[in-house]
Amino acid sequence: MALLDVDALLRDLGRTLRLERDYRAALRREPEAAAEIDPYAPARWVSTQATFRALVEREGDPAAPALAAWAFALTLGRVNRRAELAARLALAAPSVREAEPRPHLVSLREATQKLVVERAPARRKARFEAIAEAAQGDPFSAALELWARRGEAAKRLGLEAPEAPVSPTDAPLGELAARALERTDELWRELVRDAEGPAEALALGFGADESVAWPRLSGAWLRETFRGEAGWLEVPDFDPGPLPPVLAGASFLRAFARFGARWADAAASRELPLPLAHLPHGLARWGTGALVAGLWLHAPFLTRSLGWGRAEAARARRGLGLASLAAYRLSAARLLVRPAALAGARGAAREAFGEAFGRALGREVPASLALVLPRLHLSDPGRFLAFGEAARSFTRLVDAYDDDWFRNPRAIVDLRDRLGRMPERRLPADDARAGVEAAARRLTDVLA
Repeated sequence: MALLDVDALLRDLGRTLRLERDYRAALRREPEAAAEIDPYAPARWVSTQATFRALVEREGDPAAPALAAWAFALTLGRVNRRAELAARLALAAPSVREAEPRPHLVSLREATQKLVVERAPARRKARFEAIAEAAQGDPFSAALELWARRGEAAKRLGLEAPEAPVSPTDAPLGELAARALERTDELWRELVRDAEGPAEALALGFGADESVAWPRLSGAWLRETFRGEAGWLEVPDFDPGPLPPVLAGASFLRAFARFGARWADAAASRELPLPLAHLPHGLARWGTGALVAGLWLHAPFLTRSLGWGRAEAARARRGLGLASLAAYRLSAARLLVRPAALAGARGAAREAFGEAFGRALGREVPASLALVLPRLHLSDPGRFLAFGEAARSFTRLVDAYDDDWFRNPRAIVDLRDRLGRMPERRLPADDARAGVEAAARRLTDVLA
């Protein structure tokens, strides 16, 4: 492997990344069918310990660290594919007891969707408790097995820190997560003071304000919203992709975040090969997604682009600001649980979950929900830092292009040019800490 063929590596890495993207989409839709798909088989050599080590040891090649990060991420995906499938199947299996219209079982995924759309507090509490009861069996065990295998695989690759090759920052993630909770604790306590339990506190993050006349979310509406002289839709090969189901107001945040992430994917891939245009932590794409989702917290966007009156815009802005704060705090909590999950320690994982998510929601949380609701994801570090990067980008764009930057062609060209450069392998620690402060300030400005 000393004579590594970099051209072949770039070609086969790009091919495998596309196959893996399609595989993961299939895994989300229908895990049983995805069991027959192996995205790593056509070019297995790019997801091996030998290739990873050869890239780590490759001196004088500025692209080697990024390629090593991809080799590491794909190796973890390949060796843990069956464990990940088992975790998905446990979520899809009927396990949650429903009483109406007759006693029956639904999957955890379906039960969670019903929890989001439930408006009656008593039924919401009952659904939450039923999910907590079902989560503690096979779903928890399968999730813990998956994360333990990921931690063990990293050790076998010779790493002291399990996620060092794909870490999105030089700063300790646990330190950043703890600071994010500390900076927003007082604001959150005030906002959830009337919530009776964890189910009610969690529901505040759904954005379920029925006094807002939410638009009909569709691909056509989304494209029309961003059509215009600014040039959002003029990025070659940009496909917004499928939209999330509309369950509550927060679904609009998710739709905009997905739009922004896919827009970043297209903008970044114009000049660089796929493995160099992106990194496994995905900070550039998640940060752009968070920036676009943050338009819902920006009054000029709601009044000028959506045409809402000030009162309705203020209600939507506050409701989705609350949903964003909840998402930020839950994102921080996920990072605090991650070390125990990677260590595969059953008791420690449940203890860390109860402590972290109890802190995030401001209410005692059943430890039986550990690793299941909310779930942990490989992308959690990048998604957490994205809140801060989006807040910093928002301030920069407003300062440079005024508060209607989203309608300014120069601002969109600015974003495209930044995404077209090879991304930073890691966000400097000072920038990561500044992002935590910026995210807290922006959320406070919206909600205080």
